[in-house]
Amino acid sequence: MKPPYSHALPPNGPTSLPYDVISPGVLAELGVAIVTLTRLYHPIAFAGLVFCTLFTICARADVTATTQPGSKATRLTVYPHPIGAGVLGLAAGSTDVIIAEVLETNPREAIEGARDNMKLKVVRLLMGRPAVGETLDLYYHLLWTDKHSMTLEAPKFEKGKQYILFLRSHILNDFVSQKIEYELADQWLAVMPPDADRLAEVEGAIRATQGDARGAWCESVAAYRGRLVAYRDTQGKRPVVNVFLDLDNVTGGENDVLFDLNHATVTWILTDEAGHVIEPNAPVGKRAKEPMSQKVLVKSQCSVRLPLSQTDDDIPDSQNGFLTVAPGLAWVFNGGDEKACFLSCKIEMPFISRSAWYGTMELPKIALPIN
Repeated sequence: MKPPYSHALPPNGPTSLPYDVISPGVLAELGVAIVTLTRLYHPIAFAGLVFCTLFTICARADVTATTQPGSKATRLTVYPHPIGAGVLGLAAGSTDVIIAEVLETNPREAIEGARDNMKLKVVRLLMGRPAVGETLDLYYHLLWTDKHSMTLEAPKFEKGKQYILFLRSHILNDFVSQKIEYELADQWLAVMPPDADRLAEVEGAIRATQGDARGAWCESVAAYRGRLVAYRDTQGKRPVVNVFLDLDNVTGGENDVLFDLNHATVTWILTDEAGHVIEPNAPVGKRAKEPMSQKVLVKSQCSVRLPLSQTDDDIPDSQNGFLTVAPGLAWVFNGGDEKACFLSCKIEMPFISRSAWYGTMELPKIALPIN
């Protein structure tokens, strides 16, 4: 078999995955509501926080930790304590998470609270676009804390100090050049002190919601857009790489769309840093398992995570990891052999019915977490 490598995922019965998945935006808004309640009714807020924390972790684990029958559960995070609902929502709803030093800040009172055009120096990148040492411009508002607009919230930043920031970034085109603009992912919760426990929880939340590595979202095709997410885990004592598809229904209204991956043809390409194709170099064991049936109905503005990689009871020894995506398509990564490997995927779905998604989704490459 020569690259690119394609295979069709055969139907494996009527099993379907749950589709009532909490969207990242709802989680972030839920955190804001909890903070607001805390100021008003402490007992109610505390009870709500406990419920939302447990519910969110269970909901996210249901999507993120889906594994094949007979395999061990995917490890969500190395953080040894429960991850808060607010932090999970922020991690899921952010495009960039950084630790930054404040170079300039000078809030000025305005009708909506206070405006601040500030400058940040990136000290550490936890996720996203910025580079360490880069200087970012950030425009934000301090908000009024009372309905009469008389009292401002406490300043978010102090010059010379460092903070964890959850950001959203997008590209601005002015017909001459392109510029990346950053904004706070949430006006109330997006700024945190970088103490050790808080940082460990943030890293755990990023891993749970965004994986050890994640690709860019593809352009939406009808109702859906997608991206690849990868986790580095262990099966037994051997390192493996698990690959998932994040599927996001971008439509509005009551537009629930079926996604039946069982009928799709999936094409895989693995390349090195120079763009050269890396052919499968590991035999798939006799007891390799096909993935479970992957037929989901996703509600508007909601997301789901589907497993794409497969399990194998006969995993060869490797120092950096093992990946199998289909019968006969497996790679073993030995120490020192690969500096970086990039996996890309194309999903071609034929027409099944008017209520089901069909088309071609080309998922941008992802750097596999093998080093």
